[in-house]
Amino acid sequence: MNCLVTGVSRGIGAAVCEALLQQGHGVWGLSRTPPSASFARHPSFRHISCDVSDADSRQRALDDLLAADFSPDVVVLNAAVEYMEEPDRMDWRKMENVFRTNVEGALFWISAFMPWKDHAQFVAMSSILAQWPDADCPAYSASKAALSLAFRSFRFRFRSLPARFKLLILGPVHTSINPRFRLDVPPPRGVVLPEEVARFLVKKVLPSRKKTFHYPWKVGAVCRFGCWMPDSLFERLTRSFRR
Repeated sequence: MNCLVTGVSRGIGAAVCEALLQQGHGVWGLSRTPPSASFARHPSFRHISCDVSDADSRQRALDDLLAADFSPDVVVLNAAVEYMEEPDRMDWRKMENVFRTNVEGALFWISAFMPWKDHAQFVAMSSILAQWPDADCPAYSASKAALSLAFRSFRFRFRSLPARFKLLILGPVHTSINPRFRLDVPPPRGVVLPEEVARFLVKKVLPSRKKTFHYPWKVGAVCRFGCWMPDSLFERLTRSFRR
């Protein structure tokens, strides 16, 4: 398969590239900075410098892909940002960047490829925080909720086409996006590694005809049976390792 992955310089995106390449797929990766991992030298990997939050940068990357006659079978929309909001402030510039990256930076690629690549799989990396609020970064929860609802809507809008829109709803992952985590120490209990997420995506998500996936399994249990949970209780229970 020909695969496009956003946000490949580190974390989940880098792990997904590694897993796809190990399975023999061709991968084009997008990120602001080139990945430093060994997979970046793989003959089936190509990198394009792209800031998915910037419209001009996205268009240049798309032009490069089209010039290379790239036709994706799988598009993994992984790039995301968040930040720690001060309790007594609301920083609009940072909030705006979250939406531009997490929502615009994902939906652009669907608009780019859907007119002529209607059998592709589009996989959005969502979060359990799309269902519950995040007091530290409200824009992060809102952006993941918007992306998730857009994907659910696409399933109806394009139901006559073979394109598939899959949501991978994640619990806390040990990456640098979460300012609470130190990557030089093992992850806290209940927090998964990017490599685990990547293996799940390649082995379970891509081959399946299902539409929504949860990882790890506890996230699925909470999302399915925890709808009764008040926001205040969720905040208290997840304070130490959210995202």
